[in-house]
Amino acid sequence: GERRWNLYFAGPVKVLMPEAGMGRALERLSALDRKHKLLDKNVSVIDLRLQDSVLVSPPPTPPEPDRVLVVGHR
Repeated sequence: GERRWNLYFAGPVKVLMPEAGMGRALERLSALDRKHKLLDKNVSVIDLRLQDSVLVSPPPTPPEPDRVLVVGHR
């Protein structure tokens, strides 16, 4: 009860599956991948927990390096 599974693909892509209706969610994922090559895109999370929509998140943006001021000596 109240458990669900996540799928992990290479890339790495994490797919959040719904608690119920996993078969339908897998069919949706398969159709999305056939039509849009979703698993080959630059995404980190595909959320299938909602029945009427699919949420796709890009990979996290790496933090910008701190700006360093270099002062030379003469």
